Amino acid sequence: MSHSVTSFVCTIESLGFSGEGICRHEGQVVFVPHALPGETVEIQIIKQRKQFAFAMVLQLIHPSKERVQPICSHFYRCGGCAAQHMTYETQLLFKQLGIQENLRRIANTALQAKPVIGMDIPLNYRNKTTWKVALIKDTAFAGFFAPGSHELVPVDTCYIASESSNQTKNAVVRWLNHCLKTGILQNTLPIDQFTTRTNQSGELVLILQLTSSELPLADELIHQLQQSVQKLLCVCTVNDCKRVQVLYGQPLLKESVLGVSFQLSPFSFFQVNYKVCEQMYAYAIKQAVTDHNDVLIDLYSGIGTIGLIAAGSCKKVIGIERNEGAVLDARQNAAMNQISNAVFHAGEAEAILPRLVAGGLHADAVILDPPRKGAHRKVLEAIVQTQPQRIVYISCHPASQARDAAVLAEMGYPAVASQPFDMFCQTAEVENVMTFVKKSVD
Repeated sequence: MSHSVTSFVCTIESLGFSGEGICRHEGQVVFVPHALPGETVEIQIIKQRKQFAFAMVLQLIHPSKERVQPICSHFYRCGGCAAQHMTYETQLLFKQLGIQENLRRIANTALQAKPVIGMDIPLNYRNKTTWKVALIKDTAFAGFFAPGSHELVPVDTCYIASESSNQTKNAVVRWLNHCLKTGILQNTLPIDQFTTRTNQSGELVLILQLTSSELPLADELIHQLQQSVQKLLCVCTVNDCKRVQVLYGQPLLKESVLGVSFQLSPFSFFQVNYKVCEQMYAYAIKQAVTDHNDVLIDLYSGIGTIGLIAAGSCKKVIGIERNEGAVLDARQNAAMNQISNAVFHAGEAEAILPRLVAGGLHADAVILDPPRKGAHRKVLEAIVQTQPQRIVYISCHPASQARDAAVLAEMGYPAVASQPFDMFCQTAEVENVMTFVKKSVD
């Protein structure tokens, strides 16, 4: 591609996996954020690579009928969302087609991804939001990083965060600027980010990430929060060693999912969208458990969410999780719900499963919800050793899931269903639930 070209006109052909438009110029692929398929745009190259380039839109010549005005005035600068410029129906289709492409290209299967299950109102859904904090010209601001950078974009209102999270953000920023104005803080901030966690009852826990040993005027901050947040449950700080210090209230957030109660500590993993989470877990359990006598293995079980919900539908649940703190939480959640047919093991799945198999374990079904990188081949081999009839794989990264789907197919477990859920509305991210069934021997 010629480097002398300052700008050119092109037609966007498709969308990339991150929601950016894709066109071709002089034989090279060009990624264009915020451009939609079918649009004619004038663009300028801003980053050149050997095989591809990135460009910015200078002028929208012929817009797509699927383009809408983003609800957030910060959308084109903030890295929090990637899809507010397209209709919600287009967002769902984009995610479905992305999964379909992964199934075809990586999993090497003709299986069709089902339409994405979305939300009626895809806004203010996040129950956990982490706000970044920075000084800009001697004033404290909170917001999110610009895409691909650590440049803070101050945000007035985040439309995917909960209302109480936005209220908390405003109170924290007022407190920081009060400390700066009175001279208690001198050109530095005691925190670099803070996280809000809420439940469906509206209770909120605030976790402040310290950059110093002390938090000035903590009582003033708590007062500001009490004035702004209706159901403030807890304010706590955490340092680099993840040591939690409670300044106000108690840090355990209670939540109910599909009739089962859970206690969430500040670092507990939990899906960020309660409504979609319930739909997804109900679907996954229905795919996995087909009989009350089933034995279910719950891998990457965390605080026991899926396993404890499924316990009422099957004979026994065996949870395996490497994080010992999460396993303790899972056991406490089981006791709190008086669930006696679920046990939880701390350790690596590839080490624990073979021992259980040697002890006579046979599973009817396995549900796994691994991190973004997917499951190691040794984990998949260990799953197959339990000889389940069904494997249900939940993933927030369809590409790594598709890679693992190809491995499971080699091991005799072809994929039979792919059902996406819009856990992360207004972004390019999506959750996908794949079902695998043991191949019958003729």
